[in-house]
Amino acid sequence: MAVTMRDERGAVYVEFLLAFLPLFVLFLALCQIALLVAGKVVVRHAAFAAARSAIVVLDDEPLYYGDAPRGVLSETKSVEPTPPAAGGLANALSSLATSLVPETGAAATPVTQRGARMRAIRGAALRPLSAIAPSAEAFLGGTGATLADAVIRDPEEAKGFATVYADAAALVTLHRAAGVHELAAEPILHNTPITVRVTYLQLCGVPLVRNLICHQLGSLLDASTMLPGGKPTPTLRERLARAGAPAWLEAAADPAARFMAFEAEVTLPNQGALYEYAEAGDAPLPEL
Repeated sequence: MAVTMRDERGAVYVEFLLAFLPLFVLFLALCQIALLVAGKVVVRHAAFAAARSAIVVLDDEPLYYGDAPRGVLSETKSVEPTPPAAGGLANALSSLATSLVPETGAAATPVTQRGARMRAIRGAALRPLSAIAPSAEAFLGGTGATLADAVIRDPEEAKGFATVYADAAALVTLHRAAGVHELAAEPILHNTPITVRVTYLQLCGVPLVRNLICHQLGSLLDASTMLPGGKPTPTLRERLARAGAPAWLEAAADPAARFMAFEAEVTLPNQGALYEYAEAGDAPLPEL
């Protein structure tokens, strides 16, 4: 009786693919989660840095903040916001995004917490956030961005683009108390605890898994929750009007880009220090 043998050539390759693909996806997911965890830690650090800056800046000498009164964070006059200056690719992207923003957007931008003192506080938060800003290739590459684009940045290019991205993707606000959405009443008194909240939109740049883990920009910007009294919270789109470059991120981002929103809040006691500086011709202040 003749026995027919089935051809089993290629079975090892099929088994390899069946085992490799899930492991490869798991590897990519671990890379993306590691980047997100690092981003969450940095956002927390940025909130702490901004709070430490606030307890010093709020009562500092008005001369160094455009004569803004002590405890005042808002502009005393309406000004049209402009994207931050940067060189090379970052400057080109800023100009492009500005041209895509409707003219009514700049005029409607509120000036609350956009004064000179607030800019100093924002700067303290933006410095650590710039370290986790994506590369231009990851930001503009969309579905064509690679794993290398997500984890590798050119140091020279990052100096400009990271500053522009962090300024547009980060929101730094001072609030009346911890866990509330109301902004702090101005002027902020020297004996009032300082609550700083930092919200940051981190780009998910790892291919394939970014679509599984992260969200489209529009869904994050328009998300809102209901307060106990039935009143909806402000959307992230409305809150980002106080960012350094309103609407830059949405105008310049690739439609296929995915993001994760992180938020951290820190409350510190206000030092309430009244600083004194030696004027011209006066004796220098004694060293402490």
